[in-house]
Amino acid sequence: MCRISIERDSLLNIRKGVINSHPKLDRSIWSTLCDLKIAKKTTRGCRGGKNKQRKINVLVTNRPLTVNSDAAVKSNEKLPKPNLVKTKYASKNNSSQCKVGTWNAQSISKKTAVITDFVIDNNLDILMITETWLTGDERDSFKIADLKNTLPDYEFIHTPRIGKRGGGVSVLLRKGFKAIQHASPSFASFEQLDLAISCGSSSVRIVTIYRPPKSCNKETTATFISEFSTLLEITLADAQPVVFLGDFNFHMEDMSDRDASIFRDLLESSDLQQHVDQPTHRKGHTLDLVVSSKSDNLVSSVRVHNHLPSDHYAVTCIADVSRPAISKHCFKVRDFKNIDFEQMRQDICASALCTSPESSVSALALQYDTTLREILDKHAPEVTRCVTNRPNAPWFNDELREAKRKRRQCERAWIKSGLEVHRQIYRDECNTYYRLLLAAKRNYHREQISGRNQQQLFKVVDTITNGKSEPTLPEHDNGKDLADKFADYFTSKVTNIENQLNQSPNNPVYAQVSESCHTQYVTFQPVTEEEVRKVISESPTKTCNLDPIPTWLLKQELLEVLLPAITRLVNASLAQGQFPASFKKACVIPLIKKPNADRNNLKNYRPISNLSFISKVTG
Repeated sequence: MCRISIERDSLLNIRKGVINSHPKLDRSIWSTLCDLKIAKKTTRGCRGGKNKQRKINVLVTNRPLTVNSDAAVKSNEKLPKPNLVKTKYASKNNSSQCKVGTWNAQSISKKTAVITDFVIDNNLDILMITETWLTGDERDSFKIADLKNTLPDYEFIHTPRIGKRGGGVSVLLRKGFKAIQHASPSFASFEQLDLAISCGSSSVRIVTIYRPPKSCNKETTATFISEFSTLLEITLADAQPVVFLGDFNFHMEDMSDRDASIFRDLLESSDLQQHVDQPTHRKGHTLDLVVSSKSDNLVSSVRVHNHLPSDHYAVTCIADVSRPAISKHCFKVRDFKNIDFEQMRQDICASALCTSPESSVSALALQYDTTLREILDKHAPEVTRCVTNRPNAPWFNDELREAKRKRRQCERAWIKSGLEVHRQIYRDECNTYYRLLLAAKRNYHREQISGRNQQQLFKVVDTITNGKSEPTLPEHDNGKDLADKFADYFTSKVTNIENQLNQSPNNPVYAQVSESCHTQYVTFQPVTEEEVRKVISESPTKTCNLDPIPTWLLKQELLEVLLPAITRLVNASLAQGQFPASFKKACVIPLIKKPNADRNNLKNYRPISNLSFISKVTG
C-alpha cells in the first residue's frame, strides 16, 4: 500500500475535493479526511441549486397599504386590491413575553462585564446565575454594585454559599417584576433559589438549581433524587406554573448513563419536560437544563450560547410571562444653563428685600426666603422629567463592536462547515472579544479616576464600589404616612433620652475660683459685609431642600447683590437676640445603620438633619 505525505497547511486548504499541490486523492483517503472533519462532502449534481429547496425567511404583515404618491392615489378613491391577500403578522419573538436565561459563571468576580454584556446583547429579562462564588459578606457589595451600575433597571437577588468556597445561586431580573422569595427547606445535595415572579396578571415560579459535580459533592445521586422529589412535591402542589433552571450535572445526552436515566424517569413521572437538546458544556455534555410541566406550554425557543468564558454554555428561552415595561426615574430639575443672571440680579435689587426690608428678624428671614423662591421660579421654573433606566456601558467602543461582528462571522462559518479549524478560529475570536471588553472597561475606569482631586476621587470610587442605589426605607404604600412614623419615632427617642437624664441623680459640682469676674457681656458688635463674605466663601457648598436657591448659585452669581441683605439679617438677629424660627427647621433623612439590618425595623435607622445654608451662616 502506497503512502501519501501531505503537509498540514495543504490539508487545511482542501476544499471540494480538489488539491492544487497534490494529485487527486483516492476515494478511501478522501472519506477518511471527511470523517476526521478535515474535508467537507459537497452536494453534487444539482446545477445552481435547481433541485435543492432552500427555506427563505419571509416577514408578512396585516398593516394597511399606503401609497404616498399623489399620481397613484386620488382623493376620495380607494386603492384597488383584487389580487392582494391579507395575512397575519408573523413575529420571530413576541415582545410581550419575557426572555429568560441561565448560566454557570464559575465565579462572577471578574465576569461582571461579561454578564452585563450578555444581558444587553440578548435583551434578557431574567438571568439565573449558578456558581456565583459569592461569600455573603461586604466583599459581595463591590460585585453587585458593578452589575447595578451597568444595569440600573435590574435587581439582584442571591443566595451565597456560607462558609465554603464556590457555589451560590443568584437571579438578575428587571425591576418591573414583583419577586417573592419562598422559604424552601435547605438541601444537602444541591443549592436552590425559589422565586415567585409576577408581572400584571401573569406569574411563574422559577427555581434555580445548582448541583455540584461528583468531584466536590459527597452526596450520592440517590440523595439528590430523594431531596429533589421533596422539592417537586412542594412546588408542584402550588397552582402556579413552575420552571426549573440551572446546572443539574447529569449527562442528559447519554441515554446509557444510569444517573441521567433515573433523573429522566423522575421528570417523566412528574409530568415534566426537559427542553435543552444540545450540549451545554465544552466536553459535549448536556448539564444545564430547563424543565417545565408538559401541560403548561410555558417554555419555547430554547437556544444555547457557546461563546461565554466558562466551561458551561448559557441557555436562553422564551417564557410565557408578561414582560414588564422599562422602569423610569422621575425627578424635578431647573434649567440653570439658560438663566439671564444679569436680569436676575436686577430683579433682586428691585424686590422688597432690597428696597423695603422688614425690621423684625423673623419677618426678614421669611422675606428673604419668599423673595428668592419667587425670583428663581421666574427665571428657572421647576419641571418634572422622566428618564428611562437603560443599560449604561460607556466603555463599549467601535473596537468592541467590530470584534463582536467578527466573532459572529466566525460562528456562522463554523456552523456552516462544521470543521475543527473553524471551531478553533471561533474560540479564538471569543477570547479576543472578552479580552478587549475587560481592557476597555478597565481603561474607562482608569480615565475616570485619573486627574481627580480628593473629593471627586471619593465620589467616583464610591459610585464604582457602592453603586447608585436608592435610599433604603421600610416597606410602605404612602410616603407621608412613613414620614409621620419616622417623626413620631425620632421624637419619642429624644423624649426618652431627656426623661432618663432628668431621672439621673443630680450631683452638683463645685469649683473654687480665686477671683470673681465683674465683666458683663451686654451687646454684640455688628458684623461687616467683608466678614459675612469670608464666612460664606469658606463654608462648604452644600444645599438642602430648605434653601430658596442653590448654594453654588449664591456663591458664584448672586453673592454681591445678596451680601447686604444677608449682613442685615445677621445683624438683626444679633441686635434683637432672636434666632428665626424658620432657621430652626431641618430636613431629616433616615439613614440605615448597617446594610444588612432589617429595613422594616425603625430602630435600625438614625436621623440625619440638614439645615439651610443661610441658617448656618447666621448661627
